[in-house]
Amino acid sequence: TIKRERNNLKRYLRDTPSLKRYWADLSKVYGDARADAANETGISDWDFPDNCPYSPEQIQSDWFPPN
Repeated sequence: TIKRERNNLKRYLRDTPSLKRYWADLSKVYGDARADAANETGISDWDFPDNCPYSPEQIQSDWFPPN
């Protein structure tokens, strides 16, 4: 679930602070994540935004995903 993965992400970033520098590469890895999400959900990758619509701060915050 999104909540579980967000908690995992927070733990990884807390336990390995050097990972934080990779947030700058979010736009680079989004394409792979988009393809993975399409494969896992059966939804066409064309139905996902071309670029990540969220900032790293939004992804890590409790409001995500928006209602």
